[in-house]
Order: sequence, then C-alpha cells, then structure tokens
Amino acid sequence: MPPHLKVLKLIQRTHAEDDTAVAAASILARDEYVKRLEALSAKFSITLPPGASQKVIDVGREFISKHGLDKLGEVAKLHFVTTQHILNPEMVREEQLIDITPEDFALETND
Repeated sequence: MPPHLKVLKLIQRTHAEDDTAVAAASILARDEYVKRLEALSAKFSITLPPGASQKVIDVGREFISKHGLDKLGEVAKLHFVTTQHILNPEMVREEQLIDITPEDFALETND
C-alpha cells in the first residue's frame, strides 16, 4: 500500500450529516446525481426515474425495447436486484410477497 494511504482514517457513524462538511457533501452528491440522471434522460429521450420502484422497472423495460439490452448498462447498475426484475418479468417484488407462518404448513394428524 502506498505510504500516503496509510494515514487515512475512516470514521463511520450514524447521523453523520450533523457534521456540516458531510451535509454539504451529501447535498453536492445529490445535485450531481440529479444532473446526471437528467442528462441520461435527455440523451436517451426517456425520463429515467430514480430509485427501485415498479415505475423504474417499467421504464427499464421500455428503455430496453427502445435502445436494446446492450445500452442498459449505461443507465442502470446491472448488479442490482431491480435490474433482475427488469430482465425477468416473472420475479416477484418483495412487497408482493405474502407473509407465511409455520402454522400455514402444519400437518393434520389423526392422533
């Protein structure tokens, strides 16, 4: 490891935005994210929504139909679960799952 990296101290904590520098960095990062999302939307003539909602999945499928699967990596993180939902319509989103308890599988006995 290069010597100048050995002096780097990483601090992780909750509520880091209480620190003005962290809050400012967060604001700048969000602004850059929004600008790049808007630029990609303009480049591909499709409104790319942020997040991981059903709308994102629907727009992702529309994007593929317009621009092809090979361009998806330019606008999406291919290793994210949302991308798997875009590519596989049979996948069930987590919020669509039904809670099943062990009692649902209880076997009746003839004791």
